Amino acid sequence: TLRRFLAGLLRRRREAPGQPMDLEELLAAGWPGERVLPRAASNRVYVAIATLRKLGLRDALISREDGYLLDPDLAIVGRFMEA
Repeated sequence: TLRRFLAGLLRRRREAPGQPMDLEELLAAGWPGERVLPRAASNRVYVAIATLRKLGLRDALISREDGYLLDPDLAIVGRFMEA
């Protein structure tokens, strides 16, 4: 789940740098096809973001009013893999 979630953020960073993903898009990236109540969906996304920050992406993840994104000024090194 976390890998798919991060892959969604990486895909957005590659295709539209500077454009955030909203909660619905992030939920769809991490939990494709699942129907979740709004509060549970928000909680899943917030926990995934917090986990990525704890795993070392604190400075790379940007939180904005309209969603989350990977810092467009940071270089992405390595091969991008689909989840």
